[in-house]
Amino acid sequence: MTVVDRLKELIKYKGYQVSLADRVAPHKKVRQVEMIDFIPESASGKILRKDLRSKGALV
Repeated sequence: MTVVDRLKELIKYKGYQVSLADRVAPHKKVRQVEMIDFIPESASGKILRKDLRSKGALV
């Protein structure tokens, strides 16, 4: 897996070029990444977020 820092990349927004960092709210920015072996799912295929939270993978 490769993670690329694209903080300074420009996009077009309403005819203007703006950086992505200007368009994302501070509380939505990624602060930490943790790798896990598998994603717990229910029988219907939905992700079990409470199991991820209990293991500390999802805050």
